[in-house]
Amino acid sequence: MISKHHSLKAADNVLTALRRLDTPGADHPPLKVMVQCYANGREEGYSLYSLRSPDDGFRQIAVAQYRNSDNIVVYFGTILDFYMAGNIPSDKIYKAARFFKYNESMLAAKFILEYFTNTGEFSDAK
Repeated sequence: MISKHHSLKAADNVLTALRRLDTPGADHPPLKVMVQCYANGREEGYSLYSLRSPDDGFRQIAVAQYRNSDNIVVYFGTILDFYMAGNIPSDKIYKAARFFKYNESMLAAKFILEYFTNTGEFSDAK
């Protein structure tokens, strides 16, 4: 039997919620991201980076189950803030992490969607 490690469950749930939010006709630009693996010690999940124009700053996030709890952690910045081997964030990005309770996959997905599409709290960000 082949199965995923339990620590990927949080990231899988957020990715599923993100797909549900990114539907045709939604009130935001279509999401255009590439998904890769994210691994840093006890944190395993996914890294997503923007395929939009450089004007958006080549945004990137990593989402995983936080190493010290069952909660969800989202690290966000630009591709320059992440080390390409494992998509590990810089210290600056670690300090700015957003945390969500283990059952708040949809809230984490909404945060990620707003970050990538310049909507919500990021509507003035570049």
